[in-house]
Amino acid sequence: MPTGEAYQLLDKARPSGEELYLLEGVLGGLRSSKIGERIENFHNDFELIGEHIPGYLGSVKKLTNAGCITTLLCGSGSTVAGLARDGVAARQISERIGGIAAYTL
Repeated sequence: MPTGEAYQLLDKARPSGEELYLLEGVLGGLRSSKIGERIENFHNDFELIGEHIPGYLGSVKKLTNAGCITTLLCGSGSTVAGLARDGVAARQISERIGGIAAYTL
């Protein structure tokens, strides 16, 4: 999907055209030692229009079914990342799905 088209859909999907998730929440999640607090703050406004992005919903389902605790749309939709509990789980998910890279932070 062309980026301009994605932004048009996003502008229609957002209430009052405002940003839904603020940087402070993401930074707070990164600082937290609790995984639940970390992942609940990872969002991408473009997820609101995910059903319009080719392959997005299928990728989310595939990653979730393989064991990811959540997924994150990267950029305006070119990549979907799956977040795993730890490096061991990431490698297991990568092996289940095949053809994806597993990186740990």
